[in-house]
Amino acid sequence: PPPAAPCPAGTPGCPGIQTDPGQAAGGAAQGLSPQLEAHEGLGGRVGVARRGSVVGRGGTAQLPSGGPPTRLVLLGLAALALLLLAAAPPARWLRRRLLLARAREPRALVLATYDVFASRAADLGLGRREGETIEEHRRRLAEALEADGDLERLTRIVSAAAYAPTPPGPEEALEARRAARAAIRELRREVGLLRRVVGAYRPGW
Repeated sequence: PPPAAPCPAGTPGCPGIQTDPGQAAGGAAQGLSPQLEAHEGLGGRVGVARRGSVVGRGGTAQLPSGGPPTRLVLLGLAALALLLLAAAPPARWLRRRLLLARAREPRALVLATYDVFASRAADLGLGRREGETIEEHRRRLAEALEADGDLERLTRIVSAAAYAPTPPGPEEALEARRAARAAIRELRREVGLLRRVVGAYRPGW
């Protein structure tokens, strides 16, 4: 019989043209929507991207950066450092007050008074050195003072409280506190403002 006349595709009863299955699949893929084509171009990687990630151009999974920004961390550390600096002088003052308050009897009060005096002198760069006796400390401090009468009186009372067999009385303890206050005022006046400000933030108590 003569060959069948070709008919337009889609005509009822027309057998159409048989194509290879692979070609049919390729043809079907050509008719995908732009959204599906984009998906196919990614090779299905959108579905395997980690949760919370963002797929960028070219199918690369880009994870959002976690944690606070570096600038906020640095600002927080700077604020903490300023807070610690501001708290240093009040904390030192409180510790010295507690040291004096714990001294119940005159001998302990005299020795605590000298410890606080030596600590306040250290704020000015004139603290007692390791192995230095009370008298040696007095002589070194006297070089910074025009008159060391209060310092000499404090040293005499403290030396007696530390080494004499007879304990000091309440009058000696009160006199030691007065002499310590007067001596430290004189030292602060002699060293100047800069050393006083810097000494307020020195390490230690």
